[in-house]
Amino acid sequence: AVMYRRRYLRDLRFDNIYINAQFKELDQQVASEGGASVLPLTRREAKTYITPLSFHLSYKERKAVLMGVTSVLRHLVIGSLLVALDFLVFWILDQLHHQVKGDVVARAQVVVQVNGSGYASDIFRDLVASFNILQRRNITVISRKCLLEPSEPKYSTTFLLGTDPHGPGQIYSTF
Repeated sequence: AVMYRRRYLRDLRFDNIYINAQFKELDQQVASEGGASVLPLTRREAKTYITPLSFHLSYKERKAVLMGVTSVLRHLVIGSLLVALDFLVFWILDQLHHQVKGDVVARAQVVVQVNGSGYASDIFRDLVASFNILQRRNITVISRKCLLEPSEPKYSTTFLLGTDPHGPGQIYSTF
């Protein structure tokens, strides 16, 4: 405040855009003594000089207010965008949960036949024969999806898998 007052009183170009009551009294005193009056202002001067507590703002004040409003609007837009993205992620996860929660319906309508001769084809033929009931009729199997129960990892197994007894960088097989 002290630096502002000092600059206001010493520099004529600094912030001298306000016409206050003291200035009006000084203008009336000069006019009553026969000097030239500066008031009333011309239309051009009225855009530059303003009275305190008026609704008319100077160029710098309008620019500062516009920058403030722009900043507030920018923050509102960014906040709204973040809320919308949060809602979108929630909606996607909710849709994913809804899809995973549903039942599995399996219908076997394809006839599988094993052609060929030999030991492997006999094994495959026996395997297909065990599912023969599904091939003859249109049976619908409805089962609930299994939900995995989270559990704490076994630290001993994790430690064994994470350590290499042959030294760093060596790959070995247990088969």
